[in-house]
Amino acid sequence: MVELRLNGFQIHSLRVRSKYSLPPLVCKAEIDYLAENAENPYQNAQMPIQTLYQEAIRFAATKHLVQDQKIPGTNLPYVVHLSNVAMEILLAGEHSEKFDLGFAVQVALLHDTLEDTDTTPEELLERFGDGVTEAVSALSKNAKLPKTEQMVDSLARIRKLRPEVWAVKMADRITNLQ
Repeated sequence: MVELRLNGFQIHSLRVRSKYSLPPLVCKAEIDYLAENAENPYQNAQMPIQTLYQEAIRFAATKHLVQDQKIPGTNLPYVVHLSNVAMEILLAGEHSEKFDLGFAVQVALLHDTLEDTDTTPEELLERFGDGVTEAVSALSKNAKLPKTEQMVDSLARIRKLRPEVWAVKMADRITNLQ
């Protein structure tokens, strides 16, 4: 039995019934990090990529499932699109220097939450910090503008941000064309 605790609470338990030892879903380094940074651990870029991915996809999937969103033209849940965008980022990020992969993956998974769900910027800010919130906001069309101006406005806001935000926009476009 493998058991891990955080501040006295059991957070992972796994009975291994095989001669092969499988790693727990949450490794000890992640637990130590969470314990040391318990106030708002998801705003730190030093978090393991798996933790950042899991937190963002759980949040996004919940928000999009409430809307019962599907990928247009399919019966696939919308979270498949989000994970495809994140996969494009993961692949691009491994070949890019000075690329904040954790930040980019979070933005990729959350990029449609403001535009397509009832998520508020305040929710994103509280959960993921101001960098992710600013990026997701820039990737979202401003519904108050005429439709013909929305994309131009979004691109102008993206242009002012980090290259990772541009990468998410490109990954989203690539995924939409598939």
